[in-house]
Amino acid sequence: MSDSFEQWLAFCFYFYGCGNLLWLLMWFILVYNKPSHHPRISDAELEYIASQTYHSNSTKKKLHPPWLKILTSPAVWALMLASSTYTWVYSWVLCYLPMYMQDVLKYSITENAVLSPLPFVGKFLSGLFCGYLSDRLLRTSLSITANRKMFMMIGSIGCAAVTVAIGFLDYDSRVLAVGLLVLLVTLQNISTVTIRVNVLDIAPRYSGFILAISNTIAVAASLTGPLVTSAVIYEQDNQKQWQTMFYVVASLSLIGGLIFVVLGEAKIQSWADDTRGVNIIEINEFDTKVMPSTDCPHNVITCQHTDQLDEATSHMLHDKSVEIEATIKGHTPQVTRKCLGNEILTT
Repeated sequence: MSDSFEQWLAFCFYFYGCGNLLWLLMWFILVYNKPSHHPRISDAELEYIASQTYHSNSTKKKLHPPWLKILTSPAVWALMLASSTYTWVYSWVLCYLPMYMQDVLKYSITENAVLSPLPFVGKFLSGLFCGYLSDRLLRTSLSITANRKMFMMIGSIGCAAVTVAIGFLDYDSRVLAVGLLVLLVTLQNISTVTIRVNVLDIAPRYSGFILAISNTIAVAASLTGPLVTSAVIYEQDNQKQWQTMFYVVASLSLIGGLIFVVLGEAKIQSWADDTRGVNIIEINEFDTKVMPSTDCPHNVITCQHTDQLDEATSHMLHDKSVEIEATIKGHTPQVTRKCLGNEILTT
């Protein structure tokens, strides 16, 4: 091994190590425990976050996921299978792209080092563009479900088609092969517009639990990649064997996309709807009475000024049959009062 190669190898470790330290420094500077603690957040941002996440502040009770309903939900399985096929294909490309470029396309180590990162530049750019495009389309009449399925199908079908095409190329078409490899990873990444956010569409309350299961299954499935590859490719420079392997990769990409299109959804499932049993009350600025509902076990009240907050507080002390949480709208820092036994907690 040459001295220059050893130096470049060491540089890789230094580069990523310094990058992680830089990220850690930025995290310590920019991240706060609560939005209301952030010194640079605007009132409009704070109000928007509070309106979208009222349920996260309304209770600190331990969640008890409905496991049977989660594990028998077609929408959950569609997401988990789509995530698994995506992870399998991406992991395979990540591991075997340099080997393919060296053994079939006959690129040298130096050329390989220059060309191998190009597909991931395409991945980065497609992620930025498609994320923006998806948000723009959500402002039109296109439904969230249609949006998610559209990006999933473009990514999976596009990836499958390009993967099949690559299988027909050899050393004589190696420039075209590299271009298609870039396109493969670029198109596949379009699916992440769906895969990364769909769990928040169907079950935001249990997203952590579902993601834990989904990621475990996806990573476990991707571990079979080397076993499948070694069974199909036993002569590393055999273009026909690589072609067969590309067919396998394309099939998995297509299957994941089709399953999601048939079974996937982008609406909160009935078993994950945490707004049931919650009465949301927004008090008008000129209202003098704050009347929580006694028919609902939990009331979330948004007040306009402190007098209304005091009125809500009196209800907390006198009516223990319902749970009441009151917040002053737009107040920075945010003021929230909850009743705990005979005490009023202000946060």
